[in-house]
Amino acid sequence: MNHSRGFEAPFFDDDERDLITEFETAIENGQTPAPSVSEQARMRDEWKSVLARSQKRKAVTLRLQERDIMRIKTIAREMGMPYQTYLASVIHRIATGRIAEP
Repeated sequence: MNHSRGFEAPFFDDDERDLITEFETAIENGQTPAPSVSEQARMRDEWKSVLARSQKRKAVTLRLQERDIMRIKTIAREMGMPYQTYLASVIHRIATGRIAEP
């Protein structure tokens, strides 16, 4: 899976990234007509709008046990990311069904 083209969109899951890569490859191989310049501009503007809407964040306050926070910080540090980012990614995976609810 090569996502070096274009920009990296963190809100896409692996299946969506694969679909985009397959489509881009099909265009490069002449299997589908490339969009016109005006269509590319329209799509770019639409994606910018989607990106702006998808990046909206809302602050949330949680009360957690201190030992859980320490464990979460350790896991996040091992993964090389801030613990708040790690927590947000876990919550996102639950919200999108990629982690089953207990």
